[in-house]
Amino acid sequence: MLGSACFRYDASSLAFHFAYKQCYGHDIGGFEGPQPSPELLLRWIQLGIHSPRFAINCFKTDENDNTIGGVIEPWMYDETTPLIREAIKRRYELIPYLYSLMLESHLNALPPQRWIGWGFESDPEVWTQEVMAGETQYWLGETLLVGGVYEPGKTTARMYLPSQGTGDEGYINVNAPHQHLSSGQWIDIKSEWRDSIPLLARIGGGIVVGKDMQTRSTGDHRFPSANVVEDDFRAVEIFPPRVASAKTYEYVWYEDDGISARPDISKFILKYFSAADKITVELKKEPGNKYMPVWKALHIILPAGDDRVVVARNGGVVETVAKYKRGRAVFEISID
Repeated sequence: MLGSACFRYDASSLAFHFAYKQCYGHDIGGFEGPQPSPELLLRWIQLGIHSPRFAINCFKTDENDNTIGGVIEPWMYDETTPLIREAIKRRYELIPYLYSLMLESHLNALPPQRWIGWGFESDPEVWTQEVMAGETQYWLGETLLVGGVYEPGKTTARMYLPSQGTGDEGYINVNAPHQHLSSGQWIDIKSEWRDSIPLLARIGGGIVVGKDMQTRSTGDHRFPSANVVEDDFRAVEIFPPRVASAKTYEYVWYEDDGISARPDISKFILKYFSAADKITVELKKEPGNKYMPVWKALHIILPAGDDRVVVARNGGVVETVAKYKRGRAVFEISID
């Protein structure tokens, strides 16, 4: 299922060049070369958690003795350790999203990490020299447009927001100030290094997330332990337009037991509809799904600042949950 990791690293700028590999990512901190500063190490990790392969890995030889050298650790700088911890916790949350993209890649040969023009080939701007030569932003799946800041002291990133033409509803800035942005434009995104790299979500998309900690695959019963955390939580972060829309938005994700060589792969479809005062959702399980996950409810997470309520189209019980830790409203839907 997993392809090879292929990368080239520019130690001075953190610039990256990626091919269409199914499992791709950098050796965070640089495999060789000088140690990154606290700022660049955090930037690198912020970017790395949004790659299929996430690895803090190096062999940094001493300039006077190539048999010894330094290592890179998440806790190597006291000032950034809490921020790196939060970034890695977000990586854990994103594992169901990334895993689903890998299953989709296995089924359809669709890479999880994509050039920004993927699906936007009719937008002439994606073929310009600035876009083609930059390689400073990419799609992670169909929902998340990932940017980066690659030089010390920089606090903004220049990004292009690709357009599919008429009916394209644009993007939501995942980070503060959480503004809605029109597609088909270049924009400077503010990005303080202690906060986040630039992250935009396509309106109408979704991101399935899990717990912010390591969990055991549901098919792994070899080493039972009272300390193991089960993978029994699922939520979908959705990104509806802030106004009423006649569109039906659909997000699809895949799951299996996480360990079988020839697993049963189940498909889940979340549809949602945007009104001025509410978001209506409908969860469907693909007929023939054999794998049944251990989570028994689905949480729906709205964008920051969206104060609408969530209701279920199929009559399921919807309960309001406490605010998500990133200031986003959460609703729980019971699963039959």
